Amino acid sequence: MKMFLNRSKSFVHVSKNVLSSVANKCYKNFGLRTFASSSSSLKNSTETASNSTSSATSELLRNLKSELESHREMVKDQIEELEPKNVLDSYSNFLKEKNWTVEHVENSTLVTLKRRDESLQADVMVKFDVAEIFNELYDNAEEDFESDEVVEESEANEIENSVDEEMQFVTLPFSLEIKRDSIADKTLLFECVLEGDESQSGIIIENVAVIPTDASKQDTSYSAPNYSQLDENLQESFEAFVDNLVAGEELMGFVKNYSIASEAGLYQQWLKDVRSILKN
Repeated sequence: MKMFLNRSKSFVHVSKNVLSSVANKCYKNFGLRTFASSSSSLKNSTETASNSTSSATSELLRNLKSELESHREMVKDQIEELEPKNVLDSYSNFLKEKNWTVEHVENSTLVTLKRRDESLQADVMVKFDVAEIFNELYDNAEEDFESDEVVEESEANEIENSVDEEMQFVTLPFSLEIKRDSIADKTLLFECVLEGDESQSGIIIENVAVIPTDASKQDTSYSAPNYSQLDENLQESFEAFVDNLVAGEELMGFVKNYSIASEAGLYQQWLKDVRSILKN
Protein backbone atom coordinates (compact mmCIF):
# COMPACT_ATOMS: atom_id res chain seq x y z
CA MET A 1 0.00 0.00 0.00
CA LYS A 2 3.04 2.30 0.28
CA MET A 3 2.94 3.03 -3.43
CA PHE A 4 -0.52 4.49 -2.99
CA LEU A 5 0.71 6.67 -0.13
CA ASN A 6 3.52 7.98 -2.31
CA ARG A 7 1.10 8.94 -5.10
CA SER A 8 -1.16 10.70 -2.60
CA LYS A 9 1.69 12.71 -1.09
CA SER A 10 2.81 13.72 -4.55
CA PHE A 11 -0.66 14.82 -5.60
CA VAL A 12 -1.47 16.70 -2.40
CA HIS A 13 1.83 18.50 -2.01
CA VAL A 14 2.67 19.17 -5.66
CA SER A 15 -0.30 19.29 -8.01
CA LYS A 16 -2.80 21.02 -5.71
CA ASN A 17 -0.28 23.65 -4.63
CA VAL A 18 0.72 24.30 -8.25
CA LEU A 19 -2.84 24.83 -9.41
CA SER A 20 -3.63 26.97 -6.37
CA SER A 21 -0.58 29.14 -6.97
CA VAL A 22 -1.44 29.66 -10.62
CA ALA A 23 -5.05 30.44 -9.78
CA ASN A 24 -3.97 33.10 -7.29
CA LYS A 25 -1.65 34.64 -9.85
CA CYS A 26 -4.35 34.75 -12.47
CA TYR A 27 -6.75 36.38 -10.03
CA LYS A 28 -4.27 39.11 -9.16
CA ASN A 29 -3.24 39.73 -12.76
CA PHE A 30 -6.73 39.82 -14.21
CA GLY A 31 -8.33 42.27 -11.81
CA LEU A 32 -10.73 45.11 -12.61
CA ARG A 33 -7.79 47.31 -13.63
CA THR A 34 -7.68 45.35 -16.88
CA PHE A 35 -10.71 47.35 -18.07
CA ALA A 36 -9.32 50.91 -18.01
CA SER A 37 -11.24 53.83 -19.48
CA SER A 38 -8.50 55.26 -21.71
CA SER A 39 -7.10 53.55 -24.78
CA SER A 40 -3.59 53.93 -23.37
CA SER A 41 -4.36 52.18 -20.09
CA LEU A 42 -6.36 49.57 -21.99
CA LYS A 43 -3.34 48.82 -24.15
CA ASN A 44 -1.03 48.65 -21.12
CA SER A 45 -3.48 46.46 -19.26
CA THR A 46 -3.82 44.15 -22.26
CA GLU A 47 -0.05 43.81 -22.51
CA THR A 48 0.21 43.19 -18.76
CA ALA A 49 -2.53 40.59 -18.92
CA SER A 50 -0.85 38.92 -21.88
CA ASN A 51 2.49 38.81 -20.09
CA SER A 52 0.86 37.53 -16.92
CA THR A 53 -0.95 34.83 -18.88
CA SER A 54 2.29 33.78 -20.51
CA SER A 55 4.07 33.70 -17.15
CA ALA A 56 1.32 31.70 -15.46
CA THR A 57 1.15 29.28 -18.38
CA SER A 58 4.92 28.78 -18.34
CA GLU A 59 4.90 28.07 -14.63
CA LEU A 60 2.02 25.65 -14.99
CA LEU A 61 3.76 23.83 -17.86
CA ARG A 62 6.98 23.54 -15.84
CA ASN A 63 5.14 22.04 -12.90
CA LEU A 64 3.06 19.75 -15.09
CA LYS A 65 6.28 18.48 -16.66
CA SER A 66 7.84 17.97 -13.21
CA GLU A 67 4.78 16.08 -11.97
CA LEU A 68 4.68 13.93 -15.09
CA GLU A 69 8.36 13.04 -14.78
CA SER A 70 8.09 12.17 -11.07
CA HIS A 71 4.95 10.12 -11.73
CA ARG A 72 6.69 8.22 -14.53
CA GLU A 73 9.57 7.41 -12.18
CA MET A 74 7.18 6.21 -9.50
CA VAL A 75 5.38 3.94 -11.97
CA LYS A 76 8.72 2.66 -13.24
CA ASP A 77 9.93 1.92 -9.70
CA GLN A 78 6.69 0.15 -8.78
CA ILE A 79 5.79 -1.44 -12.11
CA GLU A 80 4.63 -4.66 -10.45
CA GLU A 81 1.87 -2.81 -8.59
CA LEU A 82 1.10 -0.05 -11.09
CA GLU A 83 0.77 -2.06 -14.31
CA PRO A 84 -2.80 -3.41 -14.81
CA LYS A 85 -1.49 -6.46 -16.67
CA ASN A 86 0.62 -7.41 -13.66
CA VAL A 87 -2.41 -7.08 -11.36
CA LEU A 88 -4.37 -9.37 -13.69
CA ASP A 89 -1.52 -11.89 -13.54
CA SER A 90 -1.35 -11.77 -9.73
CA TYR A 91 -5.10 -12.44 -9.49
CA SER A 92 -5.17 -15.02 -12.29
CA ASN A 93 -6.14 -17.86 -9.94
CA PHE A 94 -9.10 -15.91 -8.57
CA LEU A 95 -10.25 -14.92 -12.05
CA LYS A 96 -9.81 -18.44 -13.41
CA GLU A 97 -11.51 -20.21 -10.49
CA LYS A 98 -14.55 -17.96 -10.74
CA ASN A 99 -14.39 -17.93 -14.55
CA TRP A 100 -14.32 -14.13 -14.67
CA THR A 101 -13.54 -12.34 -17.92
CA VAL A 102 -12.27 -8.78 -17.41
CA GLU A 103 -13.54 -6.15 -19.84
CA HIS A 104 -11.83 -2.77 -19.69
CA VAL A 105 -11.79 -0.37 -22.64
CA GLU A 106 -8.64 1.75 -22.92
CA ASN A 107 -8.97 5.19 -21.28
CA SER A 108 -12.30 4.20 -19.73
CA THR A 109 -12.87 4.20 -15.98
CA LEU A 110 -15.48 1.42 -16.13
CA VAL A 111 -14.35 -2.15 -15.51
CA THR A 112 -16.64 -5.16 -15.95
CA LEU A 113 -16.07 -8.67 -14.65
CA LYS A 114 -18.32 -11.03 -16.57
CA ARG A 115 -19.05 -14.75 -16.32
CA ARG A 116 -21.66 -17.35 -17.04
CA ASP A 117 -23.46 -18.99 -14.11
CA GLU A 118 -25.05 -22.23 -15.28
CA SER A 119 -26.91 -22.84 -12.01
CA LEU A 120 -28.80 -19.58 -12.58
CA GLN A 121 -28.81 -19.89 -16.35
CA ALA A 122 -27.72 -16.29 -16.36
CA ASP A 123 -24.93 -13.86 -17.24
CA VAL A 124 -23.39 -12.32 -14.13
CA MET A 125 -21.53 -9.00 -14.22
CA VAL A 126 -19.64 -7.05 -11.57
CA LYS A 127 -19.00 -3.41 -12.48
CA PHE A 128 -16.84 -0.80 -10.78
CA ASP A 129 -15.34 2.58 -11.63
CA VAL A 130 -11.55 2.78 -11.14
CA ALA A 131 -11.63 6.56 -10.62
CA GLU A 132 -14.37 6.27 -8.01
CA ILE A 133 -12.48 3.51 -6.20
CA PHE A 134 -9.21 5.46 -6.31
CA ASN A 135 -10.90 8.58 -4.96
CA GLU A 136 -12.28 6.58 -2.04
CA LEU A 137 -8.76 5.38 -1.25
CA TYR A 138 -7.28 8.84 -1.85
CA ASP A 139 -9.74 10.55 0.50
CA ASN A 140 -8.93 7.98 3.16
CA ALA A 141 -5.21 8.66 2.74
CA GLU A 142 -5.59 12.45 2.64
CA GLU A 143 -7.42 12.49 5.97
CA ASP A 144 -4.58 10.55 7.57
CA PHE A 145 -1.90 12.81 6.09
CA GLU A 146 -3.65 16.01 7.15
CA SER A 147 -4.05 14.79 10.73
CA ASP A 148 -0.34 13.89 10.90
CA GLU A 149 1.03 16.76 8.79
CA VAL A 150 3.78 17.78 11.24
CA VAL A 151 5.64 14.99 13.05
CA GLU A 152 9.01 14.51 14.67
CA GLU A 153 11.47 12.64 12.44
CA SER A 154 11.95 9.96 15.10
CA GLU A 155 8.21 9.23 14.98
CA ALA A 156 7.92 9.06 11.19
CA ASN A 157 8.28 5.30 10.74
CA GLU A 158 5.86 4.54 13.57
CA ILE A 159 3.20 6.86 12.11
CA GLU A 160 3.69 5.57 8.56
CA ASN A 161 3.12 2.01 9.72
CA SER A 162 0.05 3.12 11.66
CA VAL A 163 -1.34 4.92 8.60
CA ASP A 164 -0.73 1.84 6.42
CA GLU A 165 -2.75 -0.30 8.83
CA GLU A 166 -5.59 2.22 9.11
CA MET A 167 -5.84 2.66 5.37
CA GLN A 168 -6.31 -1.04 4.78
CA PHE A 169 -9.93 -0.71 5.94
CA VAL A 170 -11.88 0.84 3.10
CA THR A 171 -15.34 0.91 1.53
CA LEU A 172 -15.45 0.31 -2.23
CA PRO A 173 -18.66 0.65 -4.29
CA PHE A 174 -19.59 -1.82 -7.02
CA SER A 175 -22.67 -3.17 -8.77
CA LEU A 176 -23.77 -6.70 -9.57
CA GLU A 177 -26.06 -7.45 -12.49
CA ILE A 178 -27.82 -10.76 -13.21
CA LYS A 179 -29.42 -11.31 -16.60
CA ARG A 180 -31.31 -14.57 -17.06
CA ASP A 181 -31.91 -16.15 -20.45
CA SER A 182 -35.58 -16.78 -19.71
CA ILE A 183 -36.27 -13.16 -18.69
CA ALA A 184 -34.38 -11.19 -21.29
CA ASP A 185 -36.19 -7.91 -20.75
CA LYS A 186 -35.35 -7.55 -17.03
CA THR A 187 -32.11 -7.31 -15.08
CA LEU A 188 -31.59 -7.84 -11.36
CA LEU A 189 -29.33 -5.07 -10.08
CA PHE A 190 -27.52 -5.08 -6.73
CA GLU A 191 -25.85 -1.83 -5.66
CA CYS A 192 -23.21 -2.82 -3.12
CA VAL A 193 -20.18 -1.79 -1.12
CA LEU A 194 -17.15 -3.91 -0.27
CA GLU A 195 -16.09 -3.05 3.27
CA GLY A 196 -12.95 -4.23 5.06
CA ASP A 197 -9.48 -5.20 3.87
CA GLU A 198 -7.95 -7.86 1.64
CA SER A 199 -7.88 -10.51 4.35
CA GLN A 200 -11.34 -9.93 5.76
CA SER A 201 -14.18 -8.15 4.09
CA GLY A 202 -17.92 -8.01 3.95
CA ILE A 203 -20.49 -6.96 1.41
CA ILE A 204 -23.05 -4.31 2.25
CA ILE A 205 -26.04 -4.16 -0.07
CA GLU A 206 -27.53 -0.70 -0.47
CA ASN A 207 -30.21 -1.49 -3.02
CA VAL A 208 -31.77 -4.40 -4.92
CA ALA A 209 -33.68 -3.37 -8.02
CA VAL A 210 -35.34 -4.94 -11.03
CA ILE A 211 -34.64 -2.74 -14.04
CA PRO A 212 -35.32 -2.99 -17.80
CA THR A 213 -32.40 -4.63 -19.60
CA ASP A 214 -32.81 -2.04 -22.33
CA ALA A 215 -31.62 1.22 -20.78
CA SER A 216 -33.72 3.25 -23.19
CA LYS A 217 -36.86 1.73 -21.67
CA GLN A 218 -36.05 2.69 -18.07
CA ASP A 219 -38.75 4.93 -16.64
CA THR A 220 -40.30 5.89 -13.32
CA SER A 221 -41.84 2.46 -12.72
CA TYR A 222 -41.38 0.91 -9.29
CA SER A 223 -38.05 -0.92 -9.25
CA ALA A 224 -37.16 -1.50 -5.60
CA PRO A 225 -38.23 -1.01 -1.97
CA ASN A 226 -36.02 0.76 0.56
CA TYR A 227 -33.49 -1.98 1.27
CA SER A 228 -33.07 -1.04 4.94
CA GLN A 229 -36.78 -1.67 5.47
CA LEU A 230 -36.58 -5.31 4.41
CA ASP A 231 -36.81 -8.10 6.96
CA GLU A 232 -33.39 -8.81 8.50
CA ASN A 233 -33.50 -12.46 7.49
CA LEU A 234 -34.16 -11.45 3.90
CA GLN A 235 -31.29 -8.97 4.00
CA GLU A 236 -28.93 -11.62 5.36
CA SER A 237 -30.02 -14.02 2.63
CA PHE A 238 -29.38 -11.44 -0.06
CA GLU A 239 -25.91 -10.72 1.36
CA ALA A 240 -24.98 -14.41 1.57
CA PHE A 241 -26.18 -14.90 -2.00
CA VAL A 242 -24.11 -12.00 -3.35
CA ASP A 243 -21.01 -12.94 -1.36
CA ASN A 244 -21.18 -16.51 -2.65
CA LEU A 245 -21.61 -15.27 -6.20
CA VAL A 246 -18.70 -12.83 -6.27
CA ALA A 247 -16.27 -14.14 -3.59
CA GLY A 248 -16.15 -10.91 -1.62
CA GLU A 249 -12.72 -11.19 0.05
CA GLU A 250 -10.83 -11.92 -3.17
CA LEU A 251 -12.89 -9.43 -5.13
CA MET A 252 -11.93 -6.75 -2.59
CA GLY A 253 -8.23 -7.14 -3.29
CA PHE A 254 -8.67 -7.24 -7.02
CA VAL A 255 -10.92 -4.17 -7.19
CA LYS A 256 -8.57 -2.14 -5.00
CA ASN A 257 -5.30 -3.03 -6.70
CA TYR A 258 -6.59 -2.99 -10.26
CA SER A 259 -8.17 0.45 -9.68
CA ILE A 260 -4.93 1.89 -8.30
CA ALA A 261 -2.93 0.51 -11.23
CA SER A 262 -5.42 1.66 -13.86
CA GLU A 263 -5.82 5.13 -12.38
CA ALA A 264 -2.05 5.60 -12.46
CA GLY A 265 -2.13 5.24 -16.23
CA LEU A 266 -5.20 7.45 -16.60
CA TYR A 267 -3.63 10.15 -14.42
CA GLN A 268 -0.44 10.07 -16.47
CA GLN A 269 -2.41 10.42 -19.70
CA TRP A 270 -4.35 13.33 -18.19
CA LEU A 271 -1.09 15.14 -17.41
CA LYS A 272 0.08 14.56 -21.00
CA ASP A 273 -3.21 15.82 -22.45
CA VAL A 274 -3.23 18.99 -20.33
CA ARG A 275 0.37 19.78 -21.34
CA SER A 276 -0.30 19.15 -25.03
CA ILE A 277 -3.26 21.55 -25.01
CA LEU A 278 -1.36 24.33 -23.25
CA LYS A 279 1.98 23.99 -25.07
CA ASN A 280 2.71 26.21 -28.09
